[in-house]
Amino acid sequence: MWFSRLSPLQEGLLFGLVLAGTVGAYGAFGPVIPIGRGFGWDGVVYGKLATDFFGFLEKPGLSPERASRVLPSFVVWAALGVVRLQRTGPVVRGAFVALNALLTAGAAVVFNATMVRLGLSRAARGIGLTGLSVSFMGLVMPAYYAPLTDTCGLFLSCLGLYGFVARQTATLTITSAVAALSWPTASYASVLLAGFGPPAGPGWASPDFARKASSAAAGCAFVAVAVAGALAAWKGYTPTLYYYNATPRLDAALPLSILVAAIYVAFGTRALVRAALLAPRPRPAPQALGPAIVLVILTLGASTLVSQPGKGFLEMMFVGGDNIFGRGTVAPGVFLVAHATYFGPLVVLATFYRDRMAQAAADLGFGAVLTLMAGLLLSLTSESRHLIAFWPLFVLLVATSIPSDTRWSWAAGFLALSIAWSKIWLVPHTFDAGKPSVVRYFAHQGPWMIREAYILQGVAMVLTWLILLRVTATISRKALGPPYPREEIRVRR
Repeated sequence: MWFSRLSPLQEGLLFGLVLAGTVGAYGAFGPVIPIGRGFGWDGVVYGKLATDFFGFLEKPGLSPERASRVLPSFVVWAALGVVRLQRTGPVVRGAFVALNALLTAGAAVVFNATMVRLGLSRAARGIGLTGLSVSFMGLVMPAYYAPLTDTCGLFLSCLGLYGFVARQTATLTITSAVAALSWPTASYASVLLAGFGPPAGPGWASPDFARKASSAAAGCAFVAVAVAGALAAWKGYTPTLYYYNATPRLDAALPLSILVAAIYVAFGTRALVRAALLAPRPRPAPQALGPAIVLVILTLGASTLVSQPGKGFLEMMFVGGDNIFGRGTVAPGVFLVAHATYFGPLVVLATFYRDRMAQAAADLGFGAVLTLMAGLLLSLTSESRHLIAFWPLFVLLVATSIPSDTRWSWAAGFLALSIAWSKIWLVPHTFDAGKPSVVRYFAHQGPWMIREAYILQGVAMVLTWLILLRVTATISRKALGPPYPREEIRVRR
């Protein structure tokens, strides 16, 4: 097969070009979000910045959240000035699509280079590239809702992850600096990754102690999530779901929703704590100080762009409990359904490799464990786009856990499954009479997912799990076995 003769670099470039072409074609011929003349809700602000960047900044009222995401708009504004194009609405929106197409291709190339550096097989790299971008998030959102900075956040997260794997302090620092004005969560992830060096000493604890400690940590996590969920419910938090006149939350099933969330976090915590205790001790990495200083300075600088400097700084740094538990308990397991719908079937595939992924994170470094733990807690929110900064690491750990004897044909089948889940073939918006909701678009956003979409996509998720269970067990029994030996992680330095 001609594809087998390509070098790893050529593979990444080819995949990136196909993704960029798909995003560009969807932006040129596909539908656009019908809100704000194709700019959407938040995108209206970014569109105004791209039209008159400095003029709009002089006006009061730019929120801290928007102020920390102004860099892509500046790039579009500057690029249109260089090519001397008039900054009209359609031109500005088209420029955002072009920028997203380039960033999507760049993310694929950088992520493929990261997998090559770890020595992953061709099939594992194919599954990794598919999981990274072949989804509603990677194919539809960059063109349908182009002004959002999500794609920029994905690229920067891939770049920071490469810097972590390659132990390149400069890359992590640059990523942190750029992300502070594009997708701040990627800055926080970069600091966590840079905080610890590679494994350098003996393990923290014996296997028996690690087993007991991880079980205790899982119990504490279960209780903490259950209590936090109960407190959020007791406060009477109402999800934004109500604002769009959609189906109300399943109040009768609220205890079950909290129970599912608590079990989910407990299992993830147990695997991560056990792997971290058994992994070699890391060396503290003093180079984390550089990204941390840059992060603080630039985030504070972003706050000064608003009329009341510093207001909302804590809101940018932390996600409130209402956001996590209120939006994650609209229905039982709605956050899992939302993540599979938004990011694709790799979310389902990861259930077969939980222990392997935790050990792979520990082998990469303690910073990877901390980052994965942060992503685990934040993944309780059903608005999946908030997890983009953690998605490349998650995908990398799944790809690292793929058995080495997996065939390329299975990767091709997973690509077809991911295309089906991406719904690129489905027009994502349709209006109901008397309702301001964009029903099909919101079917991919957990807090606003109507009940019919939740049930239908939940059933599809279960069917996908059964298919992957059969396929993984048939192709390689190792897929359901214990974690692989630590020596299988090969980092090229």
